[in-house]
Formats: sequence, C-alpha cells, structure tokens
Amino acid sequence: MIHFKTLIIGVVGLIVAVTSGCMAEEASKAVDDILGRSYQEMKVSSTSINEANRLLTQTVAQKKQNEPQGDNLSPALSFDEVEGANCYAIYMFDKTANHWLHWRAIITNATDLEQGAYTETKDYIGPYPPKSRDHSYCIEVYALKHKPTNEIGKMDGTNSYEKVVKALDHVNDESGNILGYGSVTGYYKHGDMTK
Repeated sequence: MIHFKTLIIGVVGLIVAVTSGCMAEEASKAVDDILGRSYQEMKVSSTSINEANRLLTQTVAQKKQNEPQGDNLSPALSFDEVEGANCYAIYMFDKTANHWLHWRAIITNATDLEQGAYTETKDYIGPYPPKSRDHSYCIEVYALKHKPTNEIGKMDGTNSYEKVVKALDHVNDESGNILGYGSVTGYYKHGDMTK
C-alpha cells in the first residue's frame, strides 16, 4: 500500500522534473530563435542540483538576506566536448529575475568543473532571491570557436538575453562563433536547506 505522503512526494518530484525539462527546452528555443541556425546540442549536468532539481545550499551566496547563508561555491558542472571549440562560456541566469547574471566564466581546458571552482564574486555570485517564491537558475554552456575579446553580460544585474547570445556569437567581426549549446536548470527558494 502506497502511503499518501510518498505519493505526494513522487508527484511533486515529477512536476519539478518536467518543469526543469521545459525550462531547458525553452532556453534552447530562445537560442534557436536568436541564432536562426543550427548548432550542436550539448548535454549539461550538475551534481550540485539534486534529484528534485534543487540547487545545493553550498552554492548559495554568503549574503545576510539568505537564511541559511551558503558558501558561494559555483555548482559542479559537466558538459559535452564540441569539435572545433577552443573554449566554453558558462552563464548562470536567474530566469525569474529578468536574466540576473550569477555566473560568467570562460573555460579553455576542461569539460568538468568541481563544485567551488569559482568563488570570487567577479565570476560567481550564488543565488540570494527574496522570500517570495522559487527562482529558476539556468546554467548555460556555449561551445565557442573563439574566445570573446570583452566580458559579455553584466554580473549581478539584469541582462538582455538576446544581446548576450548575439555577442557570444559575433566575435572578431564574424558571426557563427557559437558551435554548441546546452543547459541545466536548478531551483532555489529563500530558506532552502538542500544537501
């Protein structure tokens, strides 16, 4: 006999999993629309996001408004290697807050990052949403032909998603710089204690 509580937990987990899949699909559709061309789809995963698609508390910012405060450790990340890519751009946007940028990094020699690879606030500022509701944090990876010459996107502030994608795709006065794209979404709400 299935306990009611077990059934509810299972249903909630399924809803969150479906929602996370939809978020990743929406992000790829947005990239499709902006680029207007094909690219390699990349598998992106993170052990810093649990089975219920919740970000671990350790990845949360060390800010007073967070209860509990986190350790501001960037999430662990693994992604597919893309042929012809010389670097990978990593972005983590709070899609609930007008593409508030929490993580911006360029990787040249790895497709696996351990949790806490980035802790400096110039590169990574963990979630610190208001107490109101769940926020969705989309971690996006772009395989690039060439490293961008400028930092793209405003850290710890709202961004035009279209401008960020177009700037990543247009380097050295040429478009077509994005060779591959993939994303994974984790959720966090003020007060989460996820291990």
